[in-house]
Amino acid sequence: MKKALSICLILFVLSACSSDDGSLRAEFIPILSVQAPAQLIVGQASDFQILFNRPTSCHGFLRFDVAAKNNEQTIGLIAGKIGNNCQPVDEIPRENVFSFTPSTAGLFIFRFLPKKTLKERMFLRFLKLKLRIIQTDKINYARK
Repeated sequence: MKKALSICLILFVLSACSSDDGSLRAEFIPILSVQAPAQLIVGQASDFQILFNRPTSCHGFLRFDVAAKNNEQTIGLIAGKIGNNCQPVDEIPRENVFSFTPSTAGLFIFRFLPKKTLKERMFLRFLKLKLRIIQTDKINYARK
Protein backbone atom coordinates (compact mmCIF):
# COMPACT_ATOMS: atom_id res chain seq x y z
CA MET A 1 0.00 0.00 0.00
CA LYS A 2 2.83 2.41 0.90
CA LYS A 3 4.50 1.63 -2.42
CA ALA A 4 1.34 2.45 -4.40
CA LEU A 5 0.88 5.67 -2.43
CA SER A 6 4.52 6.64 -3.10
CA ILE A 7 4.12 6.01 -6.83
CA CYS A 8 0.92 8.09 -6.94
CA LEU A 9 2.66 10.90 -5.04
CA ILE A 10 5.63 10.86 -7.45
CA LEU A 11 3.32 10.92 -10.49
CA PHE A 12 1.37 13.82 -8.99
CA VAL A 13 4.56 15.83 -8.34
CA LEU A 14 5.89 15.17 -11.85
CA SER A 15 2.63 16.20 -13.51
CA ALA A 16 2.41 19.34 -11.36
CA CYS A 17 5.86 20.42 -12.57
CA SER A 18 5.11 20.06 -16.26
CA SER A 19 5.25 23.12 -18.50
CA ASP A 20 1.96 24.77 -19.37
CA ASP A 21 0.72 27.85 -21.18
CA GLY A 22 1.08 30.06 -18.10
CA SER A 23 4.82 29.60 -17.58
CA LEU A 24 7.12 32.60 -18.05
CA ARG A 25 10.30 32.19 -20.09
CA ALA A 26 12.95 34.88 -20.51
CA GLU A 27 14.57 35.41 -23.93
CA PHE A 28 16.99 37.93 -25.40
CA ILE A 29 15.40 39.86 -28.26
CA PRO A 30 17.07 42.21 -30.74
CA ILE A 31 17.65 45.87 -30.00
CA LEU A 32 16.88 47.75 -33.21
CA SER A 33 18.18 51.21 -32.35
CA VAL A 34 19.34 53.39 -29.47
CA GLN A 35 18.91 57.11 -28.93
CA ALA A 36 21.49 58.33 -26.44
CA PRO A 37 21.25 61.44 -24.28
CA ALA A 38 23.13 64.55 -25.46
CA GLN A 39 25.44 64.46 -22.44
CA LEU A 40 26.02 62.28 -19.42
CA ILE A 41 26.96 63.78 -16.07
CA VAL A 42 28.48 61.98 -13.08
CA GLY A 43 25.80 61.23 -10.48
CA GLN A 44 22.84 62.10 -12.72
CA ALA A 45 20.55 59.50 -14.28
CA SER A 46 20.52 59.56 -18.08
CA ASP A 47 17.90 57.81 -20.21
CA PHE A 48 18.58 55.89 -23.43
CA GLN A 49 15.57 55.32 -25.70
CA ILE A 50 15.65 51.68 -26.89
CA LEU A 51 13.59 50.42 -29.85
CA PHE A 52 12.73 46.73 -30.27
CA ASN A 53 10.21 44.46 -31.98
CA ARG A 54 8.21 41.80 -30.22
CA PRO A 55 8.70 38.52 -32.10
CA THR A 56 5.23 37.21 -31.19
CA SER A 57 2.05 38.17 -29.36
CA CYS A 58 3.32 36.20 -26.34
CA HIS A 59 6.36 38.45 -25.81
CA GLY A 60 6.61 41.57 -23.66
CA PHE A 61 9.43 43.63 -22.17
CA LEU A 62 10.81 42.07 -18.98
CA ARG A 63 14.10 43.84 -18.14
CA PHE A 64 17.52 44.91 -19.34
CA ASP A 65 20.49 42.65 -18.72
CA VAL A 66 23.68 44.62 -18.04
CA ALA A 67 27.24 43.33 -17.91
CA ALA A 68 29.72 45.98 -16.75
CA LYS A 69 33.48 45.80 -17.03
CA ASN A 70 35.47 48.94 -16.23
CA ASN A 71 34.07 51.69 -18.49
CA GLU A 72 32.24 49.30 -20.80
CA GLN A 73 28.56 48.45 -20.46
CA THR A 74 27.00 45.62 -22.48
CA ILE A 75 23.21 45.83 -22.50
CA GLY A 76 20.75 43.20 -23.67
CA LEU A 77 16.96 43.39 -23.76
CA ILE A 78 15.16 40.47 -22.18
CA ALA A 79 11.55 39.77 -23.05
CA GLY A 80 9.23 37.55 -21.12
CA LYS A 81 7.31 34.97 -23.12
CA ILE A 82 4.08 33.59 -21.69
CA GLY A 83 2.18 30.83 -23.40
CA ASN A 84 2.58 28.63 -26.44
CA ASN A 85 -0.31 29.83 -28.61
CA CYS A 86 1.72 32.74 -30.03
CA GLN A 87 1.03 34.67 -33.21
CA PRO A 88 3.57 36.70 -35.21
CA VAL A 89 3.04 40.44 -34.80
CA ASP A 90 3.33 43.15 -37.41
CA GLU A 91 3.44 46.36 -35.41
CA ILE A 92 5.56 49.47 -35.07
CA PRO A 93 8.67 48.99 -32.91
CA ARG A 94 8.17 49.37 -29.20
CA GLU A 95 10.19 51.71 -27.04
CA ASN A 96 11.61 51.29 -23.55
CA VAL A 97 13.98 53.37 -21.46
CA PHE A 98 17.34 52.18 -20.17
CA SER A 99 18.49 54.44 -17.34
CA PHE A 100 22.18 54.78 -16.47
CA THR A 101 23.78 56.78 -13.64
CA PRO A 102 27.55 57.13 -14.09
CA SER A 103 29.70 57.23 -10.97
CA THR A 104 32.95 58.32 -12.64
CA ALA A 105 33.97 60.64 -15.44
CA GLY A 106 35.69 59.49 -18.62
CA LEU A 107 34.98 57.73 -21.88
CA PHE A 108 32.36 54.98 -21.65
CA ILE A 109 31.48 52.40 -24.28
CA PHE A 110 27.89 51.17 -24.44
CA ARG A 111 27.34 47.98 -26.44
CA PHE A 112 23.74 47.03 -27.14
CA LEU A 113 23.01 43.42 -28.11
CA PRO A 114 21.27 42.51 -31.32
CA LYS A 115 19.63 39.07 -31.62
CA LYS A 116 21.95 36.43 -30.23
CA THR A 117 21.71 32.90 -31.60
CA LEU A 118 24.25 30.10 -31.69
CA LYS A 119 24.93 30.72 -35.40
CA GLU A 120 25.42 34.45 -34.91
CA ARG A 121 27.65 34.43 -31.80
CA MET A 122 30.88 34.43 -33.77
CA PHE A 123 29.68 37.26 -36.02
CA LEU A 124 27.81 39.30 -33.44
CA ARG A 125 27.78 43.02 -34.24
CA PHE A 126 26.89 45.30 -31.40
CA LEU A 127 25.19 48.66 -31.62
CA LYS A 128 28.12 50.54 -30.11
CA LEU A 129 28.18 54.06 -28.64
CA LYS A 130 31.20 55.87 -27.22
CA LEU A 131 30.13 58.63 -24.84
CA ARG A 132 32.09 60.97 -22.60
CA ILE A 133 30.90 61.28 -19.00
CA ILE A 134 31.64 64.68 -17.48
CA GLN A 135 31.81 66.14 -13.97
CA THR A 136 29.31 68.91 -13.23
CA ASP A 137 32.11 71.34 -12.38
CA LYS A 138 33.47 70.92 -15.93
CA ILE A 139 30.32 72.11 -17.71
CA ASN A 140 30.80 75.37 -19.59
CA TYR A 141 27.82 77.62 -19.06
CA ALA A 142 27.17 80.37 -21.60
CA ARG A 143 27.58 83.86 -20.17
CA LYS A 144 25.17 86.62 -21.09
